[in-house]
Amino acid sequence: MEKTQYPVILFSHQGLSIYQTHQETYGLDNYQEIQNLLQEHNRLHPERKVIASFNGHTHAENIGGIWYISITSMAYHWLGEDYEYIRYSPEVDKNFRWIKYTAPFKEPLFTTVEISSNGTIKIAGKKTEWVGPSPFELGFPENLKPYVHPWITKRKLRF
Repeated sequence: MEKTQYPVILFSHQGLSIYQTHQETYGLDNYQEIQNLLQEHNRLHPERKVIASFNGHTHAENIGGIWYISITSMAYHWLGEDYEYIRYSPEVDKNFRWIKYTAPFKEPLFTTVEISSNGTIKIAGKKTEWVGPSPFELGFPENLKPYVHPWITKRKLRF
């Protein structure tokens, strides 16, 4: 980051912010330390600041002027053993033992992200459906509905 002349966008699998569900906490263990480093970089270098961090597992939030944005899994949402449901054939279940602990999507989820020099991040939306029953039909906690769904939300964020 010290050598770039441009704004910085980060990509990671685990989030650089924290997200708590009923079963798990998602995000790097040292997320606060990383956020502090990024914010210090922005304070020292406003002309080439970190504007966003894209990751899986969590939702979008702005922390210290940096957008931490999740683009959901392309294939499924992880539910865990408490919500086991066999959606496919016995052969698929045998070959992909983890799949019964997920809520898979009928179509892959992906999106286009446009980052403009006018200070906006545009995320195109995309929708699909669950394969089989939804997580909530299996008893998944209702309070997680804002975070667990078969779509990517269309957004326009300012930085």
